[in-house]
Amino acid sequence: MVLEVSGNYSIILPVIISNALAYLISLRFQPTPIFDVLARQDGIDLPSMEELREGHALRVEDAMRAPVTPVLSADDTVTKP
Repeated sequence: MVLEVSGNYSIILPVIISNALAYLISLRFQPTPIFDVLARQDGIDLPSMEELREGHALRVEDAMRAPVTPVLSADDTVTKP
């Protein structure tokens, strides 16, 4: 993103190195991502990727149910009482 905004592709290598270094430092001092910490602080428990993979896959037919109102055809007319 920095490269796209700056338009200067001569800084690719320093950006990659600084990004990797910052990532390793953040892992060392705070192994839990900051967004997870902030979400838990607000009472939101976001599932991890492992929990999402273990969960039951939902399909469209699981959410569908039979209509409770009568289904009208295109030939039906509306009459005024």
